[in-house]
Amino acid sequence: MERVIDQWNYVQQDVSYQVVKLAKDKIKVTVQWNSTPTKGHKIKIQDVIVIENKIKVVYKKIYPNGDSINCQVITNSTDSWEGSVDGIYEDYTVTLSDKTN
Repeated sequence: MERVIDQWNYVQQDVSYQVVKLAKDKIKVTVQWNSTPTKGHKIKIQDVIVIENKIKVVYKKIYPNGDSINCQVITNSTDSWEGSVDGIYEDYTVTLSDKTN
């Protein structure tokens, strides 16, 4: 039984997140890089730290190589993390940390 805890929340200009309850002790966190110009743009979760109702998501944006051939179409690249937690909260404080070089 999935239950959305948070709708899409825009924390940074071009990245959003969502938290979904999967079970009584499991959640899924999804990050989305909004409106990228090609399919060559990706977002990858590097680390997720959950302490009570606080979640820190460390992610990295991956840009296509300059000489690569990519379909030019507006996309929303996403990546998800699922994990066990000690209790489910109604609200979470989510911090996004961009580790793109």
